[in-house]
Amino acid sequence: MTEFINDTQVRRLAIRRRPGYQDFYYFMWTENGASKRLSLGRSGDMTLGQARSLAREHAANLARGISPATRQTDVKGKPTMADLFNDWVSEIGRHKKTAAEDRRMWNRYCCDLHNLFVHEVRRVDFKSTFDAVSAPVQANRVLAFLTTITTYAFNSDEYDLSHNPCAGIRRHKEAKRERYLSQAEWDRFSERLMHYRDSRPDATCFLLLLAYTGARKSEISNMRWRHIRGGVIELDEHKTDQTGDTRRIYLPEAAQEILRTLPRKSMDDYVLNVRNSRALFKTICQDTQITNLRIHDLRHNFASVGANAGMTLQEVGALLGHRSTQTTQRYAHLFDDKLRSGAQLISDRLAVVGVAATK
Repeated sequence: MTEFINDTQVRRLAIRRRPGYQDFYYFMWTENGASKRLSLGRSGDMTLGQARSLAREHAANLARGISPATRQTDVKGKPTMADLFNDWVSEIGRHKKTAAEDRRMWNRYCCDLHNLFVHEVRRVDFKSTFDAVSAPVQANRVLAFLTTITTYAFNSDEYDLSHNPCAGIRRHKEAKRERYLSQAEWDRFSERLMHYRDSRPDATCFLLLLAYTGARKSEISNMRWRHIRGGVIELDEHKTDQTGDTRRIYLPEAAQEILRTLPRKSMDDYVLNVRNSRALFKTICQDTQITNLRIHDLRHNFASVGANAGMTLQEVGALLGHRSTQTTQRYAHLFDDKLRSGAQLISDRLAVVGVAATK
């Protein structure tokens, strides 16, 4: 027996259920006294969110006097946002280091945009997607990603897009997050980390190398034995490789000692057999009751220790592999005590000169 079950949120949207057949989404309406329905797609090919988005679009057109049946003919062959995304991936996106993350955001946060036609997308569509992401930082990343692909469409002759619909959407303010480990916290963290050295050697080494070198997670996870030369990790492919410069990560003796304990087969083998050590990191933080700490904060902590040891801002930036000095400026406040001492030293010197000149 075939039945149509109306959606509880979107009027005129229904799902057709028939024993032995796959469920279908339908848009239902009345035209000239006759009941009509339009197939939107199979439930296995689209999410409920996508079906609702399509139903809302048809309802809006119906309110303007445009029949959904007529509209199907008008938009035949027109590219959808899903087509745009696939074209962008083929030409540009697949070459980006963030390709996997871009696809994840598209599939997780942008489902309601997939079936919208590019020439008809409005700012409100993107604003709705942006507002639906609960985490402010993630929402900003999604908006930046959508701006990238719509800019691609706007600059292309293949898409009928007269303006960038992302323009004018204000991003959330992001508080600068700075978390450093106190000496007591580091002592607890490192001691507990060594507890797992035998049972989870690769994950343990992963975290220790991050802490001892200030490297990015991707730099350690992509490191092969051939990249290690004379106490230095040399990477041609890295986050800031647009300049063509080699990223040099200096290995202190503690880090080199860790590497000497690892088995080595081929120079092309990855040094570590883990892509990340998030699970172990979380376990250690729970064991030591260290809160509000991310793996990336080990990199910030490396910079903090360097500043407290008397290194200059430029030296810390070089060790972190920053291409721009502006990026390193986020650590400038770590040098306040050093600058304050310098200002006092200059002031004392001028005071002596001034006193001497009045005698």
